Amino acid sequence: MLILARPLVALAAVLSLGLPAACSEDSETDAARPRPTPTVASVRPTEQPWVLPRGRLARCGPQPPAVSDLRYEHVRLEDPAVGRSSAISVGRGPTVVVLLHQTNGDGWCGWLPFLGARPDAAVRFLAVDLCRYGASDCVKVESGRFEAEDQTDLVRVAVDHARTRMGARRVVLMGASMGGSVALMGASTLAGIDAVVDLSGPSDWPGAEVVRRGRAVRVPVLVAMAGDEGPEEVAAARAVVRNAPGGSRLHLVAHGHGYELLNDDDGRPLAFSRAVLRWIVDAG
Repeated sequence: MLILARPLVALAAVLSLGLPAACSEDSETDAARPRPTPTVASVRPTEQPWVLPRGRLARCGPQPPAVSDLRYEHVRLEDPAVGRSSAISVGRGPTVVVLLHQTNGDGWCGWLPFLGARPDAAVRFLAVDLCRYGASDCVKVESGRFEAEDQTDLVRVAVDHARTRMGARRVVLMGASMGGSVALMGASTLAGIDAVVDLSGPSDWPGAEVVRRGRAVRVPVLVAMAGDEGPEEVAAARAVVRNAPGGSRLHLVAHGHGYELLNDDDGRPLAFSRAVLRWIVDAG
């Protein structure tokens, strides 16, 4: 197994070296100026070295060790009106959680630490590449141009796949940041969804007006929001939960955004990660 140091550790080592200033008003020449002696960085190795997983997960780069043992199935989502997208399926159970990622180019890769560290539960996950991210190849038949608010088109394809191909009895949308907003939009406009988890979804995401501050959401929601997102985002999160159906919950924390609410920097699950799974199972 190939073991790699985490990128941030390597970066810290580089930044800790003594580097001369790029420019100075001092008239002393470079030849005459004493050169600083480079110092060896003293960086404590990460407690949990990251590894490079094999197979299709290798596209995601180094991951927490548990990810290398992740048992998954690669899924190809296809629809004539939407195009093609990549997804992975993990776990077993009658409830399928469709995972919608943050705005990073690697698509579903951002969910791997959560999937690798998840406790055993009767839950199956379907992590998808949203349109224009990861290995997706989306189209928009009517206009020829795919907009941010059209992400729910792919969510519909994922929900249909969960119901018809994976035998889901319940389908839950769970999104981080952009994905959280898209999850709420899906719960407001699509059929076949039983609950929603929104981790830090921006209230002003393109197309999010269909949510109508939670009044259009027809299923229970769990919204997690950090205070440092700002008072407007916290107020919007409160409104969504207040206006959503019974069983909805608001989880407020001081800091963190999206995935950061689930795992620490070494990919280990935070307490809220387990609480989310309990809520998903109990929400039905």
